[in-house]
Amino acid sequence: LLKKKIGQNIRRIRKEKRIIQDDLAKMTGYGRSTIVNIEQARQSAMITHLYVISIALECKLSDLLPEIDGFSKETTQDE
Repeated sequence: LLKKKIGQNIRRIRKEKRIIQDDLAKMTGYGRSTIVNIEQARQSAMITHLYVISIALECKLSDLLPEIDGFSKETTQDE
């Protein structure tokens, strides 16, 4: 389920920015098959993959991660 949500978030952000998979692959240095496999939850993304993808998509790393029940991305340790 986690792989699926991460893949969906990457795909959504990529499409919002009108970037095709081939271009994201070039921007990250990964093969197109890696991008496809991560988006389709056929491959687990390592944290380094997510970091590089977030830089390429110009978004926060946390934007790629799903929210967890009872914990939102806005929650901080100070709360």
